[in-house]
Amino acid sequence: MPELPEVETTCNGIKKQTLGCFITKVYVKQFKLRYLIPQNINKLIKNAQIIDVKRKGKYGLIKLSNNLYILFHLGMSGNIQIKSNINTILKKHDHVAFFLDDKYIMIFNDPRKFGFIDILSKNDLISNKALNKLGPDPLLKDFNKEYLSKILSKKTINIKAAIMDQHIIAGLGNIYANEALFMSKISPLRSSNSLSLKEYKKLADSIKKVLSQAINLGGSSLKDYSASNGKLGYFQTKFFVYNKEHDICKLCNGYIKKILQSGRSTYYCNICQK
Repeated sequence: MPELPEVETTCNGIKKQTLGCFITKVYVKQFKLRYLIPQNINKLIKNAQIIDVKRKGKYGLIKLSNNLYILFHLGMSGNIQIKSNINTILKKHDHVAFFLDDKYIMIFNDPRKFGFIDILSKNDLISNKALNKLGPDPLLKDFNKEYLSKILSKKTINIKAAIMDQHIIAGLGNIYANEALFMSKISPLRSSNSLSLKEYKKLADSIKKVLSQAINLGGSSLKDYSASNGKLGYFQTKFFVYNKEHDICKLCNGYIKKILQSGRSTYYCNICQK
């Protein structure tokens, strides 16, 4: 957390609010996050214009007019807020502030410091190990039953672990993996190669549907996450299984169970999900 919908919502907000703005100054209060922020970040991007913002997996990319990119990852607790008042007093966990056109301030906040910010050239972007090893984006056309069948029919690991592997699917995390498996009525305990082609289709369709619904509702706000305009997401009000241990299943009379898989919490209905 944040996962694909939260990063997509963040990128859309940054693009809507800052496209065309010039970076007049970068102030770094804390250089040491998950990785060190470049010491010369202000020199590298000062006076550059923001010309595009897009998401790749769980990463955000802000394209600048000087052919550099701001790469960011929100980690487990990060968010980016855009304020209209450049005299805003930075809070405890506001680690980086980008001043835009002398009238906006874009703030990177991360209480747990698992996120990061880096500056990449176009060549760096191509060779970056975190980016070039990502699987297909689940919202694109090439993510479908044929792709899942081709990749997963050769694997014996449980299906939940497989779909959370960023080399297989870019951006899908624990919350939405739980919800997509419930929607497709597939047990998280099943081995990846046990699914039929019909089930691979149900899973691909469910992943797309769950992620699209979450994006439309601004993502899920469980602890620290909020969008760039400060608004909270509402998809958590639509959860069927995630964080619903002992609740009655909304589709049957069973109860939602919680187990651990690969160190992550898994929630499922053992009646609906086979």
